[in-house]
Amino acid sequence: MIEIRHETIHANGIRQHYLEADNGPPIVLLHGFPETSYAWRHQSPVLAGHYRVIESLRDRIYLKML
Repeated sequence: MIEIRHETIHANGIRQHYLEADNGPPIVLLHGFPETSYAWRHQSPVLAGHYRVIESLRDRIYLKML
């Protein structure tokens, strides 16, 4: 079973919650409004076997994370 971690990062003056799973090359899953990370519940475990999966709505935080 893949462990999904809940993380928080402070960037650009905001506090952003994101989900992260596994290690490896990063792949970022961005959902649109009004969706949530729940939209990726089936894809995340499959992708996490090969990638570091990062899920969030705000795309501007990734330069700080990667």
